[in-house]
Amino acid sequence: HLSSPSVTVRADVQEITEDRRPAIAIVVTGVPGGKQVVLSPPRLAVLLRGGVDDLAKLPDDSISIHLSYDAVMADTLGVLRPTVRVPLGIELVRVEPDRVQYLVRSR
Repeated sequence: HLSSPSVTVRADVQEITEDRRPAIAIVVTGVPGGKQVVLSPPRLAVLLRGGVDDLAKLPDDSISIHLSYDAVMADTLGVLRPTVRVPLGIELVRVEPDRVQYLVRSR
């Protein structure tokens, strides 16, 4: 007598939605002592896509926006596109604005 195998499948099914986070701070990494990088604007808006429950629970500090001091120093245009990281399962749709201006000052 053969028994039929059984499989249980569980899935997190959510409505997909978009959520705009209006003011995520940009962090400049690797700035040496005695230097300061002033950004314009200092915060960016991000548009995210994901499950409605996932986005509702997503804290702003799980979204990171970075520029490296090395990239600032290597740039010749005065405008850079920062790196944006979002949690797994969340899609980055758009960054507003997608570029920032900077000014390097001595402290």
